[in-house]
Amino acid sequence: MKITRRQLRELIQEAMFSPHAATATARERVKQSISPEKMAKLGMYLDSDDAETARQGNSILDTLGDYDSPSGDSYQDIEYHDQTMENSSIIQKRYQMLDDWASYIQRLDPSEQEIIGKLINPGTSLYVNTNEDERDDHQAPASEVIRDPEGFYLYAVASPPVFSLANEVSAHSGIDFDGDDMDAIHYLLDKITGWNQPVKPEPFDASVRAETAFIAWLTENIPDMKIYVDS
Repeated sequence: MKITRRQLRELIQEAMFSPHAATATARERVKQSISPEKMAKLGMYLDSDDAETARQGNSILDTLGDYDSPSGDSYQDIEYHDQTMENSSIIQKRYQMLDDWASYIQRLDPSEQEIIGKLINPGTSLYVNTNEDERDDHQAPASEVIRDPEGFYLYAVASPPVFSLANEVSAHSGIDFDGDDMDAIHYLLDKITGWNQPVKPEPFDASVRAETAFIAWLTENIPDMKIYVDS
């Protein structure tokens, strides 16, 4: 799902209310009104790893501590707040990735830019492997690749039916990729990064690797693209 920068700002503004601070204030009120023994027991409920136990503790806290928010439910507010903050951070990072790709692609010549742009067509497929430094799961759903491109390494792409990436890169570069789109896309990305190139590209302040920015760009522009993870 795409989101505008205005919607992102609204998400951030929503997240500016801190239920954590409001809960801490309620906790102080309760602390002044009940015995230390009862407060310690309530604290065990509030800090429990069991969701239902923690929810019960928050409900007691909301009542005794006069928790102040439109919903009046500190447990719900905290969950919503934390998820909103995480979503805002991910969306903002994704915009940075797309901006990075706009700079990275300038390192290719105009013909190469045109060739790679032809991937933005129905039928293009993406193959990625899990980045174990970022994630501890495998074979995550495709939605996770869209949500968190940094969690994956590019393995390959498969051209849409309307053209062959490998054949067009072969014709342009004079290198025979023998129809292998995987080798062709990595050749282009190596040119972007300067890997094994005699002349290194001018550096810029990128937030992510070129292949991560490429994944973000591809998934942003091809709705319902087939994505294969660790396959």
